[in-house]
Amino acid sequence: MFRNRLSLLTYAFCLVLLLASCRSYYKKNIKFNEYYRNGEFEKAEQILDKDKKGPTRNNKLIYFLNRGAIAHALGKYTESNNYFEQAYILGEDYQKKIGSEALALLSNPLATEYKGEDFELLTLHYFKALNFVFLNNYNDALVEARRINVKLNALSDKYSKNNHYKNDAFAHYLMGILFESSKEYNNAFISYRNAYNCYNDEYSKLFSVAAPLNLKKDLIRTAQLTGFNDQVSLYEKEFNIKYEEPLNKALYDVVFLWNNGLSPIKEEWSINFVLVKGSDGMCTFVNEEYGMSFPFPMESKEGNGGLGDLKMLRVAFPKYVERIPLYNSGSVKINNETYEMELVQNINAIAFKSLEDRMLREFSNALMRLALKKAAEMALRTQNQDAGAALGILNAITEKADTRNWQTIPHSIYLTRFRLPEGKHTLSFVAKSPFTNSSRTYSIDINVKPNRVNFFTFSTFDTKIN
Repeated sequence: MFRNRLSLLTYAFCLVLLLASCRSYYKKNIKFNEYYRNGEFEKAEQILDKDKKGPTRNNKLIYFLNRGAIAHALGKYTESNNYFEQAYILGEDYQKKIGSEALALLSNPLATEYKGEDFELLTLHYFKALNFVFLNNYNDALVEARRINVKLNALSDKYSKNNHYKNDAFAHYLMGILFESSKEYNNAFISYRNAYNCYNDEYSKLFSVAAPLNLKKDLIRTAQLTGFNDQVSLYEKEFNIKYEEPLNKALYDVVFLWNNGLSPIKEEWSINFVLVKGSDGMCTFVNEEYGMSFPFPMESKEGNGGLGDLKMLRVAFPKYVERIPLYNSGSVKINNETYEMELVQNINAIAFKSLEDRMLREFSNALMRLALKKAAEMALRTQNQDAGAALGILNAITEKADTRNWQTIPHSIYLTRFRLPEGKHTLSFVAKSPFTNSSRTYSIDINVKPNRVNFFTFSTFDTKIN
């Protein structure tokens, strides 16, 4: 009898594992992701065009973020900003729907609307600001800079822990460049100083991203432009850098941004528990692999040794999987000069840290789902043992982690800054790979315009193949 029950239990668990191994959000959209990764943006856009229900599903925030990213990649900057604005409104006005939240507790989090990670909702302003810059609309680019500032203040109020992602150094840095491009030097200095403090106090510890040399030069320069001579002396001494007045007034600033790789994807990992009956109505869910055991008050009737005695539990959690970029360093070469790219944003590290910070909440939500599911199962078992067991298997099958995330943003962002005369130029961008001990050179045409900070971006999506 024991062997028969054990065989039934083993069979049931195998069935659960087979049926519960539903594809992650990334794998469900694998064709779109492959087109994007390969730079086939028109084909990726066609997939989104065919998704007529995309703007109405629970994943509509990701739909609009992807549409914005694709339009940006295709140079459709106005269209891109229209999509990003819809994503921005969703992120700002998201309202929890009681029905879907309750359904999530009885099934899984995919029943709720995806409301975005904090860093995702900040990154959309990066793309929006660049879109406006490329449309020569610096005023609206500044609007995005101010929206970033509002979001950063909200983040700081939302989290009190010092080791939490609650500030964004690159967002401050981007604001500074945008303010400087509009000759708002006082605001630029404040933004650069905030960026430096964030890199120095938070990013260097949490994400291993130090304050870039270019930022230090920007901070000293704008302090000089605003007449803050004491700040010039302070930072010259701290950075061991001497301010140099630009001698050639016919040279104009170029900010070159490199979007490297692709952000991590969310996958699911789960823990399967076997229920061990105890005395006084207590049961314990045991997982020997991870050394876990959770006592649980649960009234149950002894079964007859059949299917009704099979009680099982599966708890699912999200995890990030890094897509390691093929390249980890780069440089720009022009007019016999070389300018090294500096890491200014590590979206991959921020994603992992953000999920780590909320894993306690994820675990609590999973246990709440457990409690409700087992309560419903046991209530049914008192009426029909086999029906209760069937509900237990269904509960295990429907237990899913939320694997949704915005997967068309960079793994990391690099920046360098230099000055060139007005007109058309051809520069060489060199990307270096630590895995192949080789480099790849791209030839890029740019057009430098006078009396402004000129922005240029370049993206690589190559990923290390394991």
